[in-house]
Amino acid sequence: MTRTPKPVHGDDREPAADGRGSVGPDQRVEERAPDRLSDLPKRSWMAVLRGTLKEFKDDELADRAAALTYYGVLALFPALLVLVSLLGITGESATQQVLDNLEKLAPGSARDVISNAVQQLQGNSGVGSIVAVVGLAVAIWSASGYVAAFIRSSNAVYDMPEGRPVWKVLPLRLALTITLMILAVVSALIVVFTGGLARQAGAALGIGDTALTVWSIAKWPVLV
Repeated sequence: MTRTPKPVHGDDREPAADGRGSVGPDQRVEERAPDRLSDLPKRSWMAVLRGTLKEFKDDELADRAAALTYYGVLALFPALLVLVSLLGITGESATQQVLDNLEKLAPGSARDVISNAVQQLQGNSGVGSIVAVVGLAVAIWSASGYVAAFIRSSNAVYDMPEGRPVWKVLPLRLALTITLMILAVVSALIVVFTGGLARQAGAALGIGDTALTVWSIAKWPVLV
């Protein structure tokens, strides 16, 4: 008969249910644990800082952040391909609005490349549609790589090994990827097409271009 070991004096951990040792803090430790950093005594701050740096190193967060950056940049080019192809099959008014906003945000070299590509695709809806479909497929694949890297990083940070089977993880990753892409598209549309609405609202309220100026500043914290 296996006996469950009792915690030794000064050990605040609960015995494991399978009798193999102590796991996790008991309720007394959780009650004594501070809820905020300000609740810690000042003499403990250095220990907290050392522990944080140790966890940062043990979890290899610098490498994981670099991997997330890589996947994020990798997903930008297919998304840009989708944008260019869609602009090539849309009307000139919508295209011009996007290009006008692009002149304010993109550097000169990137702006010239996109503008030339849009002009070449303008009026050739067949090629634009094919490029849009291909770009969308590649964008979803690239963005799903970012989501997968984020899931792996989260599991490492919280010391939670991935226990779900692949057939459960893949649909979840794909759904999250599509959701993030939809939010990104909505954010881009807000940036591009809400300037005219803000101007019309300002004219209706009698405040002129003040509404446009306020919205041009306020939209970025909202989008972020």
